[in-house]
Formats: sequence, C-alpha cells, structure tokens
Amino acid sequence: MEGKGLKPGQGRPPEDGPGGVIGVNPVREVLVAGRRAVRRVLVQEGAEGRHSIREICALARKAGVRVDHLSRKAFHSRFPQKAAQGVAAEVLAKHPLNLEELLKVPASRKEPGLFVLLDGVEDPRNLGAVFRAAEATGVHGIVVPARRSAPVGATVAKTSAGALEFVDFAQVVNLRNAVTALKEAGCTVVGADAGAPLPAWQADLSGPLALVLGGEDQGLRPVISRACDVLVSLPRQGAVNSLNVSVAAGMLLYEVRRQRSASG
Repeated sequence: MEGKGLKPGQGRPPEDGPGGVIGVNPVREVLVAGRRAVRRVLVQEGAEGRHSIREICALARKAGVRVDHLSRKAFHSRFPQKAAQGVAAEVLAKHPLNLEELLKVPASRKEPGLFVLLDGVEDPRNLGAVFRAAEATGVHGIVVPARRSAPVGATVAKTSAGALEFVDFAQVVNLRNAVTALKEAGCTVVGADAGAPLPAWQADLSGPLALVLGGEDQGLRPVISRACDVLVSLPRQGAVNSLNVSVAAGMLLYEVRRQRSASG
C-alpha cells in the first residue's frame, strides 16, 4: 500500500555491506548503540596506539566482536578514504522501520511527536548531516522516499558522526501518503519553503510536528508543498538564494526545541 513502509526487498537496498562503517565516531557509535550486528572491526596497522582506537577495540571485545588488524597497504586498498581514520567495521545494513512503527515512537517516550520528511535529498552527505541534526534535537524519526533519495548507507553513517545509529527512519513508496498518515497521527505538517512569507519563528512549532524539507536542487515538489498545513521560511540577508538542506534542518529543528522549551 502506498505511503506505508517498504517490505523487505522493495526499493533500493542500503549501501552498507562488509566494511560499511568507517571512521572513529561511526564505528564507536555502532558498537555503543548495539542496534546492528557487527561482524568484525578492522584496524590499520599502527593505528591501535591511538586512544580512540584502543577504546573501540575494547568496546568490540566487550561485545564479543572480533578485531582484525590489517597492514597499512591492505587497509588503504580496501578503505582508501582519509575519513576511515584507520578503523572500519563490517556491519549488517540498518533497515528502515515501517511507517506505522515509526509513528509509535513518540508515545513510547511520552513526548510530542517530532519527525523530519525529506523530499528528494539525493546527496548522502546532506542526508547524513540531517541525521546528525535530528539526533541532537530529539527527532523521533526521518521519513524518506524509496526513490529520489540517497541510500542510507556508509556515507550517511560517516557524515552523521554516528547519529544514524540512534535515529530510526522509514522508507515509503509515496511521500504524499506519508504526509496524510502523519496528519492522522496528530502532527502538524510544516514545509520549509524559501519563498514562504511566514518566518519560522512566527509559526507555532510547539506541538506534535512533521517538518518537510525539499531536495538540493528543486526544494519541495508542488504536490508535497500543497499537502503541508503551513509553509515557513528562514529569511536571509545574503546574496545566496538558498540554504543547504542540512543547515536549514538544523536551524528549524532548534527553533522547534526553543518553542517547546518556552511553552513547557
């Protein structure tokens, strides 16, 4: 059914495979979170002397995860990115929740809902940065379309600095139907639109909320924009006509937290 979470095997699979998490923070957080099966941790020869790598090795061994050491040449052959920082982990891919499951998260925490929907964010670095902002601001889940979205994989994990391990997401066939489901769940759906006349700080963002942001090139599609309850903007003074989607997400989410703190 459109608008619901995908069944296993539908849509584009996450890009994580063996060695799917690289870098100190992402590897540490995948071990700390304990929400994904870790096959083994791989450490570059010579890197184990660093405190951060020793900490990761200790976490892995405590969790019963094998730690293997690779020569510098072998490690760089497999993980040529500088972002690997001498450590990687082979993990099972993080799979999306069904939308129905995601919508239950706020009640389980006894909190007003706070969700982020992304309409066509295709750069995995932007998606990872949105996960990072979402984790910092208490977002209960992120909703992405099955198509026209970056895969939630290794690049997202790295850019999120480990936040991916703590923020659930749903992947849906039809984002417009997901908007309807969020409304039915009691959320006000707020779209971010650079041309909207209403500044975000003049809108009421204190209640259960779903924040919708568009892709890097076109912003919100008209069909999604029309489905929102209200459109807000972040007024700018500079010459550049738009903000990066992850920057906009962070600014809007902190405005939500400000209003909730003021009203609570």
